[in-house]
Amino acid sequence: MKLTKPEQPIGKILQDRKLITKQQLSHALKIQKEQGGRLGDVLVGLGHVNHLKLYSALAEHHQLPFADLFKEKIDTQLLETSERGNYARFNVVPWRVEAGKTVLATSELSDEVLAWAKTKYRDYRFVITSPFDILKVLQDHFYAVDDEHARHALWKERPHESARYLFSMPSVVTMLIVIALMALVVIYPHLAMISMFAVMNFFYAFSLLFKALIFAVGDRSRLTQYAYRRKELEQMNDRDLPVYSILVPLFREDARTIQQLVAAIRNLQYPKAKLDVKLIVEAADVATIEAIKATQCESYFEIIRVPFSYPQTKPKACNYALRFVRGEYVTIYDAEDVPDPYQLKKVIKSFTDAPRGTVCVQAKLNYFNREENLLSKLFSIEYSAWFNFMLIGLDRLQIPIPLGGTSNHFPVKIIRELYAWDPFNVTEDADLGIRLAQRGYNTVIVDSLTMEESPIRLKDWMKQRSRWIKGYMQTYIVHMRKPELLLNYSGIKGFMGFQFFVGVPSFIFVSMLPMITISVIAAFQPHLMPNHLIFIVYSNLFAGIALHFAIAMRVIQFEKWQNMMVSALIFPLYWVLHAFASLKALWQLFLNPHYWEKTEHGITRMAVSETAVAAE
Repeated sequence: MKLTKPEQPIGKILQDRKLITKQQLSHALKIQKEQGGRLGDVLVGLGHVNHLKLYSALAEHHQLPFADLFKEKIDTQLLETSERGNYARFNVVPWRVEAGKTVLATSELSDEVLAWAKTKYRDYRFVITSPFDILKVLQDHFYAVDDEHARHALWKERPHESARYLFSMPSVVTMLIVIALMALVVIYPHLAMISMFAVMNFFYAFSLLFKALIFAVGDRSRLTQYAYRRKELEQMNDRDLPVYSILVPLFREDARTIQQLVAAIRNLQYPKAKLDVKLIVEAADVATIEAIKATQCESYFEIIRVPFSYPQTKPKACNYALRFVRGEYVTIYDAEDVPDPYQLKKVIKSFTDAPRGTVCVQAKLNYFNREENLLSKLFSIEYSAWFNFMLIGLDRLQIPIPLGGTSNHFPVKIIRELYAWDPFNVTEDADLGIRLAQRGYNTVIVDSLTMEESPIRLKDWMKQRSRWIKGYMQTYIVHMRKPELLLNYSGIKGFMGFQFFVGVPSFIFVSMLPMITISVIAAFQPHLMPNHLIFIVYSNLFAGIALHFAIAMRVIQFEKWQNMMVSALIFPLYWVLHAFASLKALWQLFLNPHYWEKTEHGITRMAVSETAVAAE
């Protein structure tokens, strides 16, 4: 099929139709010259024209009919499951058959589309439609296929890396051994108690030493992270920047949260014509969908409706939306996230400067409502210690990095090769970080901050933290099925780091309350424990208090926070809360392992500071 050469530029057609002004066209042409990309995408990114009007004009530009697939019925018998990937890749679908010719509706009349059509159909012709129309067809017709892929791709291809069936035969045998050891408490209560107490304190001591080491290394190595000043970011050539996809999973969000999110993405210093934002919602979540529509987002925002299925988790939703992304890179932001406006540019530069084999750039997280109450202050200290010290220390020591739940960035090609996120793991981020390490890939930390909303109620903190601990338990169980994979790629240092950073903390949290209880009893009944063991117990206790107080003070000094001394003093006790969260996590691990407890957003009374995430 030969196409007629366009006679009129798309800009002139839009202007003749009075859809844009002369000034808007001049402005868009200037931006196109500076940033690259297509004029239509630039106009859409600026909000001067919507997709429907743009592609109607584009049809005139190509001297082809325009098809509104929202109104015109498509012949679904022409859609082939085997071609679903090509439909999304080329933005084309077979629409109907007329006079023996297959009519192909496309929004991308490119050489690739023409080549694909030539190999696929004997007799065909084209009509123009919008990418939203293509998206609607794909979502309406292939939702079952896409949902199946989102849920089961990893499990089918690499079942040993999936948390779908958590307890394999080796893990069951291990649990039986643990139960048998616990039975010794009944037979030999005194000896068993002393032995178990000694083991718990051994792990506790080594965990403290490991944590102190990682923190100290991170403190000395912060200059090795990828940090860029605003001036060098502004000097980047926008024409060279790739299309960037942003996944935003949303669930029961209010209008205020949606408005804050959209404003934060609009504030990103990245060519809007090269943004591909997917707002991911459950198909039945009418309230969130209406809140998005009321916000009147630009056309680079798209709503992806996820059909109901189990598990109903964030990673499953992201897997589903990944089928629709068109960017070269992809990241995840949560509903309440406010990223550094220059974060995407910092990430692109980090990928350029990082060592070969780097496939993930992790940004830092903290809370914009830190000052709200004591709980938010404690949580902020923990997050700052985690992202400013601990993860950098892990990176420096080449220990696998369990990723944060948001603001981690990947090449789309790599994330698809890995079968994306595990939909059955409730800390899919940490799990993915370990899977990257198993394949010999690198993760680096970029000095870019994403602000989130801290839980300010204990019940919300408990939901978030119990899910986190449960997910770490899942991740540890999954990756200890074939420990040789992790050992081969990360070496003994990385392997032991995984034990003490992912596995041991969960054990310590679960055993913390029994250990404290026995310690108190032993203080009043010293004959129950040997003197040297009591000495070790209290040495561990005071060492733990001292370490966490020192961490809190160093964080406060680093962040230059004011009025935080009380929080630093209480910070060691904050970790006792994890003991209660771990018991809930352990309970759910057996009874409801894939249940995703949502953290409520929009509870805070504090607004996001406009300067909180500004680049230097």
